[in-house]
Amino acid sequence: MFTVGPAEPENTLLTTVSEGEIKRLLHRGKFLNEIRRQIINAIHERDAAVQKADSLERELRNLRQDMIQLGENLYEASEETNR
Repeated sequence: MFTVGPAEPENTLLTTVSEGEIKRLLHRGKFLNEIRRQIINAIHERDAAVQKADSLERELRNLRQDMIQLGENLYEASEETNR
């Protein structure tokens, strides 16, 4: 048993914590820290995926514009050929 601080009046926090309780709390703290780490990793992965999606969306818009321009150029070239 471990005693922490001076004796406290009745109806307050307990001052004695067993070794088993300390081990249990330490284990729970490690478990919660691992959950926290995994959440942070998931957020970073999500952010990276959003950035990639935004980049792909920009590339797709540019490709679409290029295809439109190519179509217009081909149409103009065919009109000149038909003259």
